[in-house]
This record gives sequence, structure tokens and C-alpha cells, in this order.
Amino acid sequence: MSLKSFISDLYTVKNSKSFSIDDVYQRLGYGKKTAGVIVNTSTSMTHSTVYACVRDKSESVGQLPLKLYRTLSDGTREEVKKGREHRIFTKRPNSFMTQQDFLMMYMTCRELYGRFFAYAVRNDRGSISEIIPFRYQTNITVDMDLNGEVYYTYVTNDNKPAIRFANEDIMHIKLNTLDGFTGMSPISHNADAIGLGMAQERHLSSLMKNGAMPKGLLETDLVFADPKNATRLREEFDDRYAGADKSGKTVLLENGIKFRPLTISPVDAELLSSRQYSQQQICGIFRVPPRRIGVIASSGSSDIEQENKDYYVNSLMPAVTAYEDAINSMLPDNLTVQVDERGFVRGDLESQVKGMGEAFKLTAISIDEFREGIGMQPIENGHLHAIDTNNITLGTLDQVEKLQEEQRALALAGAQRSQEPNLEQEDDEDAN
Repeated sequence: MSLKSFISDLYTVKNSKSFSIDDVYQRLGYGKKTAGVIVNTSTSMTHSTVYACVRDKSESVGQLPLKLYRTLSDGTREEVKKGREHRIFTKRPNSFMTQQDFLMMYMTCRELYGRFFAYAVRNDRGSISEIIPFRYQTNITVDMDLNGEVYYTYVTNDNKPAIRFANEDIMHIKLNTLDGFTGMSPISHNADAIGLGMAQERHLSSLMKNGAMPKGLLETDLVFADPKNATRLREEFDDRYAGADKSGKTVLLENGIKFRPLTISPVDAELLSSRQYSQQQICGIFRVPPRRIGVIASSGSSDIEQENKDYYVNSLMPAVTAYEDAINSMLPDNLTVQVDERGFVRGDLESQVKGMGEAFKLTAISIDEFREGIGMQPIENGHLHAIDTNNITLGTLDQVEKLQEEQRALALAGAQRSQEPNLEQEDDEDAN
């Protein structure tokens, strides 16, 4: 079998026709019935809060650019901006996905299944030529043999034999685990909380669909001999007073007929309050600030900026670090992939210039690095650094000692001149 045919079979697994997707999840242990609804990765994504949380985290990580660095013989690093490795690990990991697509799929699987699997395709030299995620993430299992070696098995539903992979051929990223190689799914381990939220949404949807709460009642002690008269009365009332354009009109009824408006019941009012609590609880499960998905109102701009930083450091950074570690373990020792988190934590242009300017004054970055940080093109002599942080002196880092010695000599000469007597001023005083 050719490599192309193998990859095609790997990614085009047929679904079983004898079971529904919920039956498959139930048989595999990935589903649980709670609060009258089945909770699994498929059904939970129909819940608006779960979908919003997963989408927010996947898009937040997906927007972050990746950079590839090569470590030189002297220990310094240079950024790799072109070539095969640059294309695979920062732009297009395979022929049908961009890097953003890949990161978003990684985050979605991580948040739903608690794990993510991808296959590293290697060429004749053993170098990675593509990274292809498994289409059906639940079809792959991980286990350990008697020698302590971890291996992976991909089971299909089309009567083909299972495919076994060695540990070095699989990119495996997982959430917290109890055995070292099986990630814990947030959905299956929080099925009760998510199921309660799903049940509340279904109840409210049914309430609106069935019209269980009419706007009001027409009451009378009269008995209509002809049912058509009652129908005519209701239609005439709706024609005169129903609709937004007729709101505020004075109601005039005849023959002792009274109109009694209805309000929402205390039970339904409590349901609305508990629904918001369930939304906040689900946000806590996925570690997403409720404000980001509209559960609570937005606060001030300064609070939002700080909240975004906390969100990145405490929620997104673990996922980013896990991805970097997984990619770097597949690369040669002299290559390193790093996610540029500035794509998430950067503020407005003024804040960027201020922050990058302080780093430039502290000699941490060069002119070109400063310009790149604020989205500008490099310039001639852009490799120079600021040497003197008071009155800025430009130079290369290997000139620091020489330039600082020159600055000290100039300062000493200036101090000596300030201590010499002013002969011209003394002659003027003698003349007077």
C-alpha cells in the first residue's frame, strides 16, 4: 500500500450504519443520561454556552501566530522565515488545513474529548512532511505494553483491521490524566452540570413553542349559546387591541366581560435565574470568563484588559504550552516552535508603542524588533540596540563595554571643566 493510499484510508473512515451517533457514544462510554437528556460531546455542543466556550477558546488560540527558531552553534537563536520546516510547523501542517484550522481543531478536541491525536507523516529521510489529525478522535485508543512502551490503535467501523502506531508517530496532547496517557474529558466528568443546562434550555424552548403563557384571559359570567359568538368576541378583541402598534389603547368591553392579564409564574422566573447560574457554572468548567460569551454584562475597559491577560495566563497558556511541547518533541534539537502570545495580550497601538519602547530603552530588543512589535517594516541598521538608556546611544551589543567607557570619559571631562575657574569672569570683576 502506498503512503498516499494509507493516509487516505486513515482519514476516510466509514461510520457504522447500524447505530446512531448517540448509540456509539453510549456504547463507548462517552455518554451519560442526566436530567432527562443524553450528554456527550455531540449533544453538548448543541448547548449555546458549551458551544460559545469551546469556540472562544479555539479561536483565541487559533489566532496566535507561530514562530520557528533555529539554535546556532554559539547558543544564539535566529528566526526561520522560509523553508519546508517553516511551512509545515507555522503555516500549513498538511495539504488541506492552515495553521489556524489545525490549532482550532486541536483546542476543540482538547476541550470536548480531553485529548487530541495527529499522525506525523515522514519522508524517506525520516523528516516530517505532514501532520494529519485523526478525523474520528474517539476511534483511537492508547495503551501501554509489558515493556512500558506506549502504543496507539486506530479502530475503524468498516471491517478493516485495526492500525497500530508507535509512540513517535503520534502527536498526542491531553488534559489532566490519572494513568499518564488517557486525558479526562470535561464533558463526561461534568455531565450532570451540562445536562442540567441542556434540560433548562429545552424546557424554555418548549415553553415558547407551545405558548404555555398566554398574554391574558377574557372573563365573563355569560354563557354563549352559540360558540361562534365566543370566537367572534375573541377575534374582535385581538383585532382592536393585539399588536405593538395598538399598545396603550383603552380597553372597552361590553356585557360584563373583563380582561385579566397574566404574568410569568414564580416557577418560570426561578428557572430563568437558575439558567444564568448554569451558564456561569459551565463557563467555570471550561475556564472562560462569562463576560466573553455574553453571560454577564461587560465591565470597564481597564478591567477587560486585565481580564484578558488573566484569561491567557491562567486558561490559554496551559493549552499553548502543551502544543509547543508536543511539536518541539517531534523536531530536531536545533529547531524550536514558539507561539507568539502578543497576538492575544497586545492592547491598542499606544500601549504597544509604550511597552515596546520601554523594552528598547532597556536594551532588551533592537530597532527592528521594536518596529516588528508594532507592525512596521525593518530598516537599515535596524540591528542596533540602545546602549545608554538616558541619552540613547545606538550600537551593537558587542560594543557595549567600549561605548560605556567612552561615555564615562566624556562625563569625567565635563565634570572637570565645570570645576575649572572662569578666567574671563575674574578679569571682568577686576576691571570693575
